[in-house]
Amino acid sequence: MKTKTITLNNKKLAVKMAYSASEQARGLMNITNLPEDEGMLFCYPDEKPRTFWMKSTEIPLSIAFFNKNKEITEITHLKPYDESGITSNNPAKWALEVNKGWFDKNNVKIGDKFDMIDNRDIKIRVLKSSTLSKANKLAKAIEDKLVDMTMKALKTKIGVDKLGDLNIDVEVK
Repeated sequence: MKTKTITLNNKKLAVKMAYSASEQARGLMNITNLPEDEGMLFCYPDEKPRTFWMKSTEIPLSIAFFNKNKEITEITHLKPYDESGITSNNPAKWALEVNKGWFDKNNVKIGDKFDMIDNRDIKIRVLKSSTLSKANKLAKAIEDKLVDMTMKALKTKIGVDKLGDLNIDVEVK
């Protein structure tokens, strides 16, 4: 699993990157210690509500959910071994797990954004349409198709584990 450095409110954090479904399902299970400025960043190809649980996770964690603009929309705490699960209140493209209390200790709050070194973004803006509803539908269709095509092409050429932090984002302006 790759480790990258992100910054959040000018604080550097080393994060293990969870891209694949198996990495995301395993998460931080069976670890007994998480160093102070380390965590796990769950990266998804789309933005939707995310559910997490603490199966086989013995340390208390805090989790932040981020929208497609890399802004924190919610921070909550997770209890060791709690299998009941929590679901984000808003759609999320990323989720960051850290030691419980890390966000408070580092004055990180809702609305803060993370930055990643060597970030690779593909951004497309839909500038005109007859209605906002049509523009939003078009942007979503373009984004879904580009994500699908790009992922297929990259998996064929370089394998899923080498995709890094590619982010495809289509927005309406």
